Amino acid sequence: MQKTRKFLSVLLAAVMLISVFTFGASAGVAPIAPDSPASIGLKLEVEHADGTPATNITEGEELTVKIFVTAKKAEDRCCGGMLLVLFNDAVYEVVPDSRVWSSPTNINPSAIFRQDPNTATPVKKTLGNLTAEEKAYQWNAGANIQVANIAGQNHTNSFLFKENAATPFCTFKMNVLPGAKAAIENGTASATLGMTPSACTVGSGRRAGHYTYLKTWTDTSTQQFFNYDAKLYEMDTLVTPSFEAETPAGPVLNRTKTQVKANGADRFLLRTMNSISADDFAALNGDADVIKNIVSAGFVVTTDATWDAKAAETAIASGSTANYKVGKTNYFYKNPAGTYEFGCLLDAPLAQGTNFQYCAFIEYKDAQGATQYLFYKDGAVNLTFEQVDTALKTPMA
Repeated sequence: MQKTRKFLSVLLAAVMLISVFTFGASAGVAPIAPDSPASIGLKLEVEHADGTPATNITEGEELTVKIFVTAKKAEDRCCGGMLLVLFNDAVYEVVPDSRVWSSPTNINPSAIFRQDPNTATPVKKTLGNLTAEEKAYQWNAGANIQVANIAGQNHTNSFLFKENAATPFCTFKMNVLPGAKAAIENGTASATLGMTPSACTVGSGRRAGHYTYLKTWTDTSTQQFFNYDAKLYEMDTLVTPSFEAETPAGPVLNRTKTQVKANGADRFLLRTMNSISADDFAALNGDADVIKNIVSAGFVVTTDATWDAKAAETAIASGSTANYKVGKTNYFYKNPAGTYEFGCLLDAPLAQGTNFQYCAFIEYKDAQGATQYLFYKDGAVNLTFEQVDTALKTPMA
């Protein structure tokens, strides 16, 4: 979703992230329009920890927030300012000491960086000046980033803006908090991050009340400063994350019983009993009573150290392979509890003390006629022939 509106000649582009941040890959901030009264352009972006655009977020993950700055002229300089990124503290928290300047020359690394609540002056005054539309974002905290020269440096040693920045002016980290999704869903919080025009227009005078501003210096002879006025900014700084919709739970195959015994010195008999709910059975089979779409059921045994579902599927389709042995049935029993059960027996070579894995399956045709396989949700079960799953072991009939 993208919103665009004008406010005191400021263009605010609202970019919505899909199911948690939808960003396109960015090459930085577009140059400020030649006919624009703005002298500064600001843009906000968010990425996953691996550097990819944050198209989805989850609770507990760490995000990288990027602030891009451009100027009308490549020689425009900055000698200070404040950047305030607003958010809801039920959804995010700022990671301390995570701010990084992309071009640190002459920038004071000890300048303020912190999470401020709605009682801190910059956030409090900014929130008090928000429009009704901005208040709907439920901001109650801000990442307060002070831009300051190294002590003793004069304006001629201040740092340059770029006419079309391909790298961020600065970055910092934020965590997505546990409970964030529930807070958003129940309406007590919003996932939107923002740097707003309102933050540029609080109060009056040279500095009072302005908490998103950068002091720009474009004339070395007169040292004129262009700052503090909303008309000097073009902003693309509203980012609305959301959480990815959860995938509905699919059918589940349950393990009921495992039985094993030796069948000679180097062979064993393994039998498993497994169950599936009546609803899941009907969904896979296309019928609650007569076998229709289900082709077979059973289990696969392997001595390979790592379970490979694709290799198991190949073995089921062919009847067995060198490393994956298959036992099959097409008989299901509907027990009094309403679930459907199946079991089968496999006589296979296996020496005493051998570790092995097994996994039950249901082979069925989907709506398009393609063969599909349902395995245990948690994958294969690890067993040792001498110490077989004692909690489930019962005498072999």
